[in-house]
Amino acid sequence: MSTISNSLDVIAWNTDKHYVAEVAEMGLPVVPTRFIEPSDTDWLDDVSMLLATGDVVVKPTISAGSNDTERHSNIDIAQKHISELLSAQRSVMLQPYLNDVDVESETGLVFIDGKFSHAFAKGALLAQAKNMTSGLYAEEEIVIRQPTDEQLLIGERAVKWLTSRFGKLLYARVDLLPTAYGPVIIELELTEPSLYLLLHPDAATELANALISHS
Repeated sequence: MSTISNSLDVIAWNTDKHYVAEVAEMGLPVVPTRFIEPSDTDWLDDVSMLLATGDVVVKPTISAGSNDTERHSNIDIAQKHISELLSAQRSVMLQPYLNDVDVESETGLVFIDGKFSHAFAKGALLAQAKNMTSGLYAEEEIVIRQPTDEQLLIGERAVKWLTSRFGKLLYARVDLLPTAYGPVIIELELTEPSLYLLLHPDAATELANALISHS
């Protein structure tokens, strides 16, 4: 009989990004998010108001590899994208595009068996020149990174809360975006994340030992 780590409960929770609302309720900093459901009819004004402050990101709550995720600066194109997703009975996330990522990149924190292992920087996937919307996965630019104390604290808080909710996890990845008021969580990757084990010399051994302890 096969053993699944992380558990089915974790996978079911993590594959629907409605979880972002629960993370925010726990007091962790997240990208501000407006969820739009297929039954909603009063969302266009929210898109217009958010676009007045800058570009927006539209994504389905269930997807992989940034598929069907787009950055918009035009209200008509954003409306069309949202309408297409809703027509397919897919819930939608509406978020501001956080421009600091274009300079500072995204930071991923990798935790193995509840302990921090390593971090990496990931170039902005939705930079204007490469607004990827098709294909299975977006091409990523990855390099090793030393996280700041503030980033590491947020990651540790997130993993501590996840552990209290689900029990100890075999692995977790906390993805952060930079802002003027500090790092915010864009995603918690608990299902099928790239852990970039080759970036850290001890990471593969750490994961192997964790697999043995979880078996």
